[in-house]
Amino acid sequence: MIQHVHIITPLAKKLGRQYVISQLAECWEKVGVKVTTGPILNSDADIGILHVDSTWVAPSFISENISNVPILNSKLLDISKRRVSKRLVNRNSTYNGPVIVKTNANCFGKREYKALPFWSLKRVCQKLTKKISWKIARELPRNEYPVLKNKSEVPGWVWQRNDLIVEQFTPEMENGDYVLRVWLFFGDEDYVIKMVSKQPVVKASNIVRSEILDAVPESLRLRRAELEMDFGKFDYVMVNDEAILLDVNKTPTTASKGGPGENLIRVAGGLAYYKGDK
Repeated sequence: MIQHVHIITPLAKKLGRQYVISQLAECWEKVGVKVTTGPILNSDADIGILHVDSTWVAPSFISENISNVPILNSKLLDISKRRVSKRLVNRNSTYNGPVIVKTNANCFGKREYKALPFWSLKRVCQKLTKKISWKIARELPRNEYPVLKNKSEVPGWVWQRNDLIVEQFTPEMENGDYVLRVWLFFGDEDYVIKMVSKQPVVKASNIVRSEILDAVPESLRLRRAELEMDFGKFDYVMVNDEAILLDVNKTPTTASKGGPGENLIRVAGGLAYYKGDK
């Protein structure tokens, strides 16, 4: 039985409640499990959880593990779209349907953007997208992924950028609205929420309705096993009975203002899946 969980974070301070792991930790503490956080793995812990909110994680975060404590999510240090997506498009692709231009980094590249100097050219160009076309500004609009009719509409400068990718745009539609499914999991516990929006890029800020589902496509379970991912979420859509993975996140957040809801309480029970044997 696991009695002590250590959450490995970049800084020695308590994680914000916006993170799902914080609410899971609250559940664990209520049943007597000790939870600690910090950049150095606590050797007294039964199990560690790597929680670094970044697309790429340096191996140094898990290199010093003298006590051989099992560390969840330690085998997936790169969740970039080039690593995860199987529907990338390049200039020579035969695919000629709708495409979407994205950042290679997770979550619109927000973390990487914040790390830029205030005077950086990227910041200046992104601000210009509020006044002129993003194609002319040579930068994606902030927190947006442009959808284009086909790859011929993709500006030449996009193909030259390593921090951007072009992907097939195959949306799931429901009565004229766009659908996004989010699968949250920890160990052997999980749930799926279906979100519906009027916008092509579905975000928590623009959904018009949602519902909880209880079925997870087997192909996604296999993909999770391939990535060796213990905790996190998959964003996906269902098109012609095929599950299409859009994004992977190892540090998911929640908009819940109160304590953990019924679904998160159940997901917290996934801790029992891991024995924590050193």
